Amino acid sequence: MLGAKHLSGHKLSRLNVLSSLVSCILITGKSELRQMALGSAKRTQFASRVKQMKRWLLNEQVDYQTYYLPFVEPLLKALSVSGELVFSIDGSVVGKGCMALMFSVIYRGKAIPIVWKVYQAKKGHLPEQEHRELLNRLSKLVPQDCRIVIVGDGEFDGCDWQADILDQGWDYVLRTGKGVSIMEQENVFKLGWVCVQPDQSLFFEEVYFTAKRLMVNILVWQGKGFKAPLYLVTNLDYDKEIQRFYKKRFKIEPFFRDQKSKGFHIQRSGLRDPQRLAKLLIATCLAYTLSIMAGVKALQSKFYSEIARTDGQFLSLFQLGYRFLILLVDIRQWRTFSWSKDFPPEPKYLYESEICVPF
Repeated sequence: MLGAKHLSGHKLSRLNVLSSLVSCILITGKSELRQMALGSAKRTQFASRVKQMKRWLLNEQVDYQTYYLPFVEPLLKALSVSGELVFSIDGSVVGKGCMALMFSVIYRGKAIPIVWKVYQAKKGHLPEQEHRELLNRLSKLVPQDCRIVIVGDGEFDGCDWQADILDQGWDYVLRTGKGVSIMEQENVFKLGWVCVQPDQSLFFEEVYFTAKRLMVNILVWQGKGFKAPLYLVTNLDYDKEIQRFYKKRFKIEPFFRDQKSKGFHIQRSGLRDPQRLAKLLIATCLAYTLSIMAGVKALQSKFYSEIARTDGQFLSLFQLGYRFLILLVDIRQWRTFSWSKDFPPEPKYLYESEICVPF
């Protein structure tokens, strides 16, 4: 993991503690240190186990680059074989009075956490500069010679942020608000004035966006079952492709739910310090990703009927994998996990008229 065949001393100790943190999170389904300590297999005093975990979170030698990046690089390399990577950006409350801003790569309907930053802030929008800084960090991680698409909600429609994406040579599909003004030729109007019929869309090509006059494309899309149209700003020019990418944006929301109420309850960790929460996310994100990998493996496992119904797939990939890992612990079974084997690349798509054809 750390680029060395053998580890010793403090590095080995820190890696062992991280392993213990991931295991305890999976066993207990909690992110609060005292609850996690109850899931430890170590026969030591309870207070000692809690103190060891706390020291790990306080240790200045523990950081994203050392203890999470070594997993991210081979993951992105394995997924980039498809030739296309879609990243969704969103923020959510973690701990007490903190927010995490995160980029995740979308895989099989799930968002795999890639890079994040935690801020001392209540729930709400962060400044555009924070989005730009996180985008810059992402740019240093993604593989070369692979199409990158950024998708995001209305918080992420800033002109400078869009310009940064274009400077990287990437594509993007971002939601914007109906109050935004655009200029088509000499006509200036708000997007909310545009009317479309249900299950219809209207495309504006090469229009000026807001007073900063950024040249963009706009898709006004009233999808089937939508209560109101979506206003999407993009550099793409095909409506079906724009719709396909934007649908992937919603996949990051189940990730935060799995980190919180449906999974590890990180919002109840009791931590207030952004740096400690950022380190705790290393463990919870590894536990989450391991659950996704286990879910892929569980689909082919002879134990499937012991953890899920066989008359249909009613569990998310995360919940299926989470149950599978707990079963493996219970029956003392070993399994190995590999990015290349357990994360086969998704098919890429070509568009022919209205038909989406995998190849």
